[in-house]
Amino acid sequence: MKKAFFTVALLFAFCLSVYPSNEAVHKRIKWVLSNMKVVDVNRDGKVDCIDYSVAFYKLYGDNAQIIHNKNPRSGMNHLFIRIWDGNGVLDIEPQGTPDLYMMSLIWGTRYDPYYNNNVTSSWGQM
Repeated sequence: MKKAFFTVALLFAFCLSVYPSNEAVHKRIKWVLSNMKVVDVNRDGKVDCIDYSVAFYKLYGDNAQIIHNKNPRSGMNHLFIRIWDGNGVLDIEPQGTPDLYMMSLIWGTRYDPYYNNNVTSSWGQM
């Protein structure tokens, strides 16, 4: 029993060392979500995911990517932000709040990362 507990504890400690939380990135995301100014950048008469993604990208900077997810199975057709946090990617809903902004938490099973496509070169220049 002690050996099994030690093995689990060692594995947990290893996972924490390989995948530490990057608080600075999350603080910056929360700051951007609290301070971005959203306008109709493509002049289509709507303020939607395009406008929020461009506003987030401009305020966060080049370490962000604008991602398009068009999933024919779930009907999702959405722009959002992807950020590398030093350990992996974070998919951010730019219409989220400073307390709730992860794509998977907001969209659930409707969001499938398989359909992600980087469109920063198209929208990042707006």
